[in-house]
Amino acid sequence: MSLCMVLLTACSSSTEQKHDFEKIAKACEEKGGRWHEEWSECAINEKNWCEEMGGQLDTCASSCSAHGEKDPGPCILKCNTRCYWK
Repeated sequence: MSLCMVLLTACSSSTEQKHDFEKIAKACEEKGGRWHEEWSECAINEKNWCEEMGGQLDTCASSCSAHGEKDPGPCILKCNTRCYWK
């Protein structure tokens, strides 16, 4: 592998976006949403706010085993709106 390829790879991997989750969590709650720290997501139905905060809105997230829990317990099959960050 050439030095150019190594440098390009190192530079591109360091451009990942960092999020200030403390600020986002506070803003989520101030906007009336519910912050889920474990999954870095806000239960809120505000597309513009979500995008302004750098998140992605999922308008039909599952309430049943949404985060890979082995036994999520009883749940109803309906869509839940959430804003999440990667």
